[in-house]
Amino acid sequence: MLQVTRSTTIYRPFVEVQAQFGDVAYHQRRGHHHGVRFRVLDDDSDRCEYEQETRIGPIRLRQRFRLQRTDPAHQVNELLEGAFAPGSVTFDIASEGDRATRVTATLCSERGGLTRIVAPLLQRPLSRALAQGLAEDREDLESGNYADD
Repeated sequence: MLQVTRSTTIYRPFVEVQAQFGDVAYHQRRGHHHGVRFRVLDDDSDRCEYEQETRIGPIRLRQRFRLQRTDPAHQVNELLEGAFAPGSVTFDIASEGDRATRVTATLCSERGGLTRIVAPLLQRPLSRALAQGLAEDREDLESGNYADD
């Protein structure tokens, strides 16, 4: 199994951070993740199904996810199709007072075969990519962009 975890503190209210992380359509509109494009396929109050295309150097990965919105503090993006399926990207979101929120992101792939064999080689680049994504969300939120959208 491949698993990578990264965390960051975002200086915005807990409810706003939860909302932004669960708003895939906002991520599609804003395009604030470098090398990543989102396309919402189906969206309602309980879940969002979407495609994510990620560019890593010359390689493009296209994956399909289902975000379950039943618990805004524990958002599971189930990986349905793609290079690392089956798997998930989970965001655990916790309040750290009135204006700070801690987000822990965990990428997990249960895929066997070649993915399992090269997992040690994938740890570092996937960890960097996860940290970069969290930093981009932190910058977006702390700039006030989400609150203004």
